[in-house]
Amino acid sequence: VRLSPTSLFMEILCQFLTGFPSLPDMVLTLLEGITTIIHYCLLDPSTQYHQLLVNVDQKHLIEARNGILSILHMIMSSVTLLWSILHLADSSEKTTAAAASITTINLGSTKNLRQQILELLGPISMNHGVHFMAAIAFVWNERRQNKNTSRTKVIPAAGEEQLLLVELVRSISVMRTETVIQTVKEVLKQPPAIAK
Repeated sequence: VRLSPTSLFMEILCQFLTGFPSLPDMVLTLLEGITTIIHYCLLDPSTQYHQLLVNVDQKHLIEARNGILSILHMIMSSVTLLWSILHLADSSEKTTAAAASITTINLGSTKNLRQQILELLGPISMNHGVHFMAAIAFVWNERRQNKNTSRTKVIPAAGEEQLLLVELVRSISVMRTETVIQTVKEVLKQPPAIAK
């Protein structure tokens, strides 16, 4: 039996977090820490994320920035999986298995997790739009339901996981439609390099 990426991620997350039953906000705490690190490396030093009193060699900061941008598609894929798990947790149409898995791990407040995801992605989408859109395109392609579909369809129907990705991008309030269109054009002209 082949598990979907969401099911596989949920299974791994359940196995990991069942060892920490007394830490209900562990996922939120981890996400906050990752957000701080990623923003520190990716955003302009004059922004609020660089108020830490740490003296970092600019060469190392540039290397970290390039490294994070090269794996942004993997970060985006993971965040999208978490977003879909939150959708499952909030959905009133949960299956019994999904409900059991979600109650096995205490995600804490799904509202807080969603907000933290948006706090992670918003500044990245504003400051590294081309890399962000390339990561979205990668995840979109990764979430295709039938990867062997005929190329004759101009616009193939989007799958459920792709629609959740659209919902996630739509939820990032700093991304206006004009910005998205312009950024997509830039990605199509010159796609950024991503790590495989």
